[in-house]
Amino acid sequence: MIPSWVWRIDSVPLRSPTALREGLHVLARGEHPDASVTNRVWTGARDELAREWRRTHGSMDLVRDQRWFDGVGPHGGRGLVQHLVHHVAPGAALELHGSFVGVRRSVRTGMEDPLALRWLTMLLPADLLVAATAASGGLEPAADAPEVASDPERATLAAGGLAETHLHAGSSMSFSWLWTSIAAGWGVADATEVMGARAAVPALEQPAGLYRGARTFCWIAAALTARQLLAEWLMGCVPWDAHWRTWSRDPLCGPLLEGFADGGGTRLDPLTAAAAWQDLRDRAVVGGRRPATLGELRDRDPLAQWFGLTGRALPETSFQARLLWRLLDVDTPGWRSVHRLACQYLRVRTLLYAHLIEDPGAPGLDRFTGIYARIGPWRGALDHLGGATSVLQAGALAAVVETRTSPDPDAGTLRDTVYALASAAADQRPDVRFAVILHFTKNVERSPDVPPPLAWYRANLPRALAWCRAMQCWPELLRILRGVDVASRELDTPLWAIAPLVRQVRRTSREAAGLLAGLRPLRGTWHAGEDFRTPLEGLRRVEELLSSGVVERGDRLGHGLVLGIDPSAWRDAYVVQPRSERLFDLSWALELAPELDLPSRCVEHVRRELRDLRRELGAVRPGLDWSEERLVDLRRDLLEGRWIHRHGMPGDPLPESPCAGELLDAWVSDHLLFQDLDQPRPTVLGEADVLWISALQEWVRHRAGALELTVEANPSSNLVIGDLGSLLAHPALALFPPPRAPRTTASLPVSVNTDNPLVTGSSLPDEFHWMFVALMAQGTSVDEAFHWLRQLADHGLRSVFADDTSVGELLEEDDCWPRSNR
Repeated sequence: MIPSWVWRIDSVPLRSPTALREGLHVLARGEHPDASVTNRVWTGARDELAREWRRTHGSMDLVRDQRWFDGVGPHGGRGLVQHLVHHVAPGAALELHGSFVGVRRSVRTGMEDPLALRWLTMLLPADLLVAATAASGGLEPAADAPEVASDPERATLAAGGLAETHLHAGSSMSFSWLWTSIAAGWGVADATEVMGARAAVPALEQPAGLYRGARTFCWIAAALTARQLLAEWLMGCVPWDAHWRTWSRDPLCGPLLEGFADGGGTRLDPLTAAAAWQDLRDRAVVGGRRPATLGELRDRDPLAQWFGLTGRALPETSFQARLLWRLLDVDTPGWRSVHRLACQYLRVRTLLYAHLIEDPGAPGLDRFTGIYARIGPWRGALDHLGGATSVLQAGALAAVVETRTSPDPDAGTLRDTVYALASAAADQRPDVRFAVILHFTKNVERSPDVPPPLAWYRANLPRALAWCRAMQCWPELLRILRGVDVASRELDTPLWAIAPLVRQVRRTSREAAGLLAGLRPLRGTWHAGEDFRTPLEGLRRVEELLSSGVVERGDRLGHGLVLGIDPSAWRDAYVVQPRSERLFDLSWALELAPELDLPSRCVEHVRRELRDLRRELGAVRPGLDWSEERLVDLRRDLLEGRWIHRHGMPGDPLPESPCAGELLDAWVSDHLLFQDLDQPRPTVLGEADVLWISALQEWVRHRAGALELTVEANPSSNLVIGDLGSLLAHPALALFPPPRAPRTTASLPVSVNTDNPLVTGSSLPDEFHWMFVALMAQGTSVDEAFHWLRQLADHGLRSVFADDTSVGELLEEDDCWPRSNR
């Protein structure tokens, strides 16, 4: 298979900040007039790629020549549109199936790289690739994203329906809809406030590449102005030169467009850009009222009067296809001028896409949470349509959709949020079963008085109490509000700080469910085993969920990668953990040693390291009891919440334990001890560690299976964030092995989900297809692969929390919502 960095080279002309600054629109070499611009763009990108992917400049140059200049003479050039239509899109194995764009059949027979499209749609917008493919045939696109799954795949999935159970509402929209919201005047937070003064406009971070020092808002406003200009040219009969002269004489648009076309971002004046933005809003916004549905938002796009009239593809996708098709003809009068402006428009749009989507070359949960946080200012009108985008991205095959959100700590806001999500979902698809899941978000909470875990508990206590008040006041919420989740950066907050709040929320839900007939208490799902410094740490954190009582039978685990990794891959790994984490890892392992079949040398290896670590801590805090027995008691007392009343927190009092003394108090509230425990401790994992990890992995999987837990797999998200390298390494293949695969450990039910469609550029049917690709690469037969996919789909359906009634019917019931909400 072609590695992902090759596709990065294909995307450089549209993703490079230098290309924006230089106004690159022709890829050229040798003595061609545009060769110097091409060389400057490539040199900057090559240096970054060579460092990131550990390749020599010479090898990168050869790949660039093959990808950019195949069929071009030594002193020739090719327009960027021609490159995109005739080389990049076909390289992604796309072809026209009627008016739909899909994957070439040769891919499905193994003749081409089946993951080409997966990598490329993490680098370029999917609707751009669809438009380029449609333009190659001179056709109007029928959809905004390619049909990845084959007809037999879709038939297999449609047979029993699908369930989307791991989806975050805040990133549930596609980039196509996000851009439509921006184009309709709703996508940039508080953008029009710059009308009154030269206020700083929210800027994209430098990695997005929208020109160092420039104000992002200026680029977006200029791009949308260029969009309007290009659309009017496409639909009119006026030659380009005359059309351009008319717009360039406009005192508002002229300077904005000229600075935009030639990359002179420093000349983009915020006041001019704001005035242009207001002009675009005046064209799109009806009475200043937010669009109530996705259909209304689509109709607000200024291009809706000309493009996308079929009602299938959005106006933007149809516009791009028509524009690219027109620019394939280099003899078009004024071609260089219009081509350069069009390339700048596509580039700004792509750079915003790069800002909001996970980069296949930059794994890690920390980076992902940073990307997720960027989405907020751009959602605009989509912020209150999360229910609609959730069911839209899940696709027509989804029978159940569950979406996650984290509302403000106010009971009334929670009620309104749940109702808004359900109403938007019902407007889009009233037949779907729909549920909302609330999540606590892990983060490092700073406080001058107490350590971060206790500070996190105090900061989130009002949120938990507000959720409890909402269920007590409006128990009918439990028809739609169906679960509680703990999400975000897994390593930031220990379970002992979270568990008391989750127990309180679930206990209140049981009480509220008893108030009205037909209600059920909240279920639980947990982001766990996705991020870990060592597999031992990840397994311990999953097991803490199981042994602490916060997980109940039939709950779900989000990601759970640590349960399916290959432990031998960690042999000789150099890892660094905080002392506290390593201390608990070793103590936990020794506690379970009697239940594991391990050689005595392995047990002694862990006991020796734990003894050394206890000795270190004893020297730092000699007044505390660091014995093995007390460490076991400490973990139990923390997880059971025996520390809460000792610190003035509400909750059910628990009896004292042998450990509930100095060590427990110091662990929870002593800032100085926390700093000592947070000191890094390096470890090189050896053969004994691998044996421990293997034994504990199987033990934890058996425990999870006994509780009938389903693991929520998110293939694209796991592939990139988990840095799996290939879908062949996806833990789902080990957790629930496909036919004829070896089953050496306990299997677990696995469901397939999207997680964050915007950030991963995917949809639910796509995610099933990527798993199908992995099976084909393993040599699984097509029939066996279809059977396995159907099993995963059934796991998802059996694990749902949603009410059995469709969301449309629920909202029609008189007793479902408070009258003030109708």
